[in-house]
Amino acid sequence: MTFKEWREWYKELPWTVKWFVILVLLRPIIDNFYKLKEVSPFLSPLNIVGVLTPFLIYFSIASGSMPKKNKSKVVNLFFTFGVIVVFNWILLDILYPTITIIGFSIKSITPILLFFYLLYVIRSLRDLEGVMTSFLYSGIYLLILMLYEFIFGSISGGHLTEGRGGGERLGGFYNDMMNYAIYIVGTLLIGGYYFLKNVYAKKKSGRYVLKFAIMMAISLMGLIGIKHVSTWAVCIALFTLIGIFNFRNFQGFFVILFLSIIIFAIFGKSIYESQIEPLVNKEINVANGDSQIEGGLNGRVGRWERYFDVWFNDIPIYSKLIGVPTSGSRLAPVMCGGGMHADYVRLLFTTGIIGLFIYLAFMAMVLYRGMAFKIPERFLIFGSVIAMMLHSVSTVPLAYSAYNYILFSIMSYSMLPLKNAYRSISWNNSRKNSKPQMRVNTEPALPTVANL
Repeated sequence: MTFKEWREWYKELPWTVKWFVILVLLRPIIDNFYKLKEVSPFLSPLNIVGVLTPFLIYFSIASGSMPKKNKSKVVNLFFTFGVIVVFNWILLDILYPTITIIGFSIKSITPILLFFYLLYVIRSLRDLEGVMTSFLYSGIYLLILMLYEFIFGSISGGHLTEGRGGGERLGGFYNDMMNYAIYIVGTLLIGGYYFLKNVYAKKKSGRYVLKFAIMMAISLMGLIGIKHVSTWAVCIALFTLIGIFNFRNFQGFFVILFLSIIIFAIFGKSIYESQIEPLVNKEINVANGDSQIEGGLNGRVGRWERYFDVWFNDIPIYSKLIGVPTSGSRLAPVMCGGGMHADYVRLLFTTGIIGLFIYLAFMAMVLYRGMAFKIPERFLIFGSVIAMMLHSVSTVPLAYSAYNYILFSIMSYSMLPLKNAYRSISWNNSRKNSKPQMRVNTEPALPTVANL
């Protein structure tokens, strides 16, 4: 989407959507002020935005400016999962009515509300491209910040231990390097989409190969700067997926092959030895029995062992099924918080076996629905699920709003019936009780999967 097209799309938006786009644009700047909450929780822009977002979502959906939301049977899975999340966090708020717990509950419930809000916002590919373009524009600030750190050194002063390769880790003014990681992954995901879109288009936009190469270079530079093994894993998986989806097009496959030769043949050994090997050596030593298992995943395994000991020995069976908060355990707030450093573990404790199973079933159904879409959009849908699933092993991606903005927008798009997904729908005169304007309809008859 060009800037002119994006501006035209933005001008059409009602206030119920504009606030979200503005939030996407400003998120990298807002996240700079994380440490202000240590001075006062009422002065932190992050806390203010965190509290306002659920209210904005409610008033937006309740207003007459929003069209009808997307309908899909798959959404029922996420709705059920969301009910379990909300129930358990409200229970924690009742049991432990502190500002900290209430803050955690808002942070955990907001992604659920955001997904349902985006079912109203993402009505066509045009809307998805508008959000993705906004995400890329917001990343310009991070790119400038990252270039500054490459030239003048890490702002945060973060250093890796010698056991993990040593050296500075770029973090900007943020709480951790995941703020960079989100935009590194997002840049590669969106760049890969536009590359595939041009590869398979009859009329190609100018210099699309050069644009993709630049976005690849930015992602690679970010990966080298943040030294984060799970983000390396996500980006390698996305690049592999781009290659797989180019098998049917000689030109696209040749470009990917050429870039692979440059990256892996020329820089591969150096990148692996200086970036990847030091980060995984610790895990290899654990796997080989040369190090204590508690040190696995940078100490996360040891933490999981302690709380899984509580899970197996002190948590009743019904709480294992529907969530630790129902047990009344004093450790429930910790077990349901971001300190678990893995969304799989955190969601297991928060929503129980049933909730985690439903969440994984939803992700599987998103992949299944993605098979009905054209290759560029299929890559986006598959890539969003892969990014969420891989990062969930050792981080808590659901706790990062910027990640939810882009990944949930793509997943919301996957919920569309194909008769709408490839139409260019205008927001002009679009209301709940009025039929949206359809500019074009380029999609043929629906595959069966689109009816889910």
